[in-house]
This record gives sequence, C-alpha cells and structure tokens, in this order.
Amino acid sequence: MTAASATAATGPGHTSEIVREHLERLVKSGAFPAALASTRDAAGRTRNYTTGVADLRRR
Repeated sequence: MTAASATAATGPGHTSEIVREHLERLVKSGAFPAALASTRDAAGRTRNYTTGVADLRRR
C-alpha cells in the first residue's frame, strides 16, 4: 500500500498509523528483519517510519 492510497482511503490524519501497521506486518511475517518507509505530503514535508531490528542475533 502506498502512502498516497492510504491518505485517499482514510484522510491525512490516519496515514501515519496505516504506514506503521503495514511496516509492522512486513516484519512480523518474517519476510524482513526491519522495514523503512518515507512519505511526502502535499506541502513537501517528509516523514520516515521504521520498525524491526538492526542486529539479527536479537531477532
């Protein structure tokens, strides 16, 4: 899901929550040890979201 489709579906206030949920699903599925997403709003503000671990031994 892209941030743009998340915004269109729920409005700009819920985009952060949806992006975080999707990143957490990727990590919890075991497909990735960590995930990163960046979004930019209409005003040009950028937000970065991360989840997971950097040290795979701690996974």
